[in-house]
Amino acid sequence: MGAPLPESDLVCNGVMEDRYPLKKAIEWSSSGKSILLLLGGNGAGKTVASVWLMSQRMCTRRINVPGDVDESGRLIWVSWKSYDGSQFFTHADYLASASSSSFSDAGARQWSTLINAGLLVIDEIGGELSAIDKQLTKVLQVRLSKKNPTILISNKSPIEFAKDYGDRIAIRAEREGMLVECGSAI
Repeated sequence: MGAPLPESDLVCNGVMEDRYPLKKAIEWSSSGKSILLLLGGNGAGKTVASVWLMSQRMCTRRINVPGDVDESGRLIWVSWKSYDGSQFFTHADYLASASSSSFSDAGARQWSTLINAGLLVIDEIGGELSAIDKQLTKVLQVRLSKKNPTILISNKSPIEFAKDYGDRIAIRAEREGMLVECGSAI
């Protein structure tokens, strides 16, 4: 038997579509809910499900990426700088340096990106190097008011997540979205 396929190949070949996190992510994407909170151990498929949703969104919005070709077979190159900013995938530590009242231009740009992305994925909630509960609460408040979809990924259990980030975020995730316990490795 050969080496296992990389997760990207499994997603592209449709092999992962029967996996629980991806099934729940697909269900969430058509639910109209604002927040998807994916909780579970390493290797459960949380990040793969999020990246799959982002790729599907790019396909349905017809966003071209470097390497695509047009109808006549010509190569299309779209730099990431000209990408429309409709999606943003980041690590939880990014929140620590973003602030709406920041005196730095970089902090203001980070805040704007977090608030205005059409789809925001924040990975590794709970593994950050500094406290982000206040920034996360602020980001979620603004994004919920705008009804911008947000995916939060954490290796924590629902109980650990609620304890670390408070009932405020956990309750919002359940009320305004979908909380999915993904278990452990696939």
